[in-house]
Amino acid sequence: FLAVLVIVAAGAGLGMGLNDGGELFTGLAAYEHHYASWSSANGLSAKLDAFIIGSANLFSSFGIPQKYGAAFIVVFIVSFANTTLDSATRIQRISLQEIFTGRDGTIRRPFHNRYMATLVVVVAAAGMTFYRPGGQGAMVLWPLFGSLNQLMAALALGVVTVYMAAKKLPVLYTLLPMAAVLVLTLWAMAENLAGYVKSGEILLVVISAIILILTAWLTGSSVSALLRKRH
Repeated sequence: FLAVLVIVAAGAGLGMGLNDGGELFTGLAAYEHHYASWSSANGLSAKLDAFIIGSANLFSSFGIPQKYGAAFIVVFIVSFANTTLDSATRIQRISLQEIFTGRDGTIRRPFHNRYMATLVVVVAAAGMTFYRPGGQGAMVLWPLFGSLNQLMAALALGVVTVYMAAKKLPVLYTLLPMAAVLVLTLWAMAENLAGYVKSGEILLVVISAIILILTAWLTGSSVSALLRKRH
């Protein structure tokens, strides 16, 4: 739903009026002016401008002054970023602690301390952010985003498969899609990894290797659990 609102604001909303250098563009002219080329619409600033201006225009159609509408959207964007950052930090901290959890359920030191685990996560994220000038270091991970999404889907299907096996239900409906998604995604990641090695992208090589190792570990755990449940 949020994605639809953003598309409407950055498209139709922007067409309601775009003031650039004292000249007002409307309709198709506004759209073509802002999105004149890939370079002109590239970058976070250009993308946010389109959303903020378009949203302010939409608010104005309900009688809300544009400056108040723009201020509201800016607060919304900042709040969304903060809550996303908070959620991401918590999830990473929990994931880190889970990796270092023993079979008896205890978390190994020093990650048993939630503050220490959070500090490790934050420092790692900060290092990634400033890996490149201008805080653009995190964009290095963008090529891995699609693969990670597909791996999450495959692992989710794996969890459902193990659950269905425990309930003595047919598992082919989830097992086959999981296998297909997992094999194709790992194949693509292996090819990308070879490309990163050739291009000298050391960071992507290391992160890709870690992801592949963790995926193999989780897949092995799922298969082991599945075999136990079937017997």
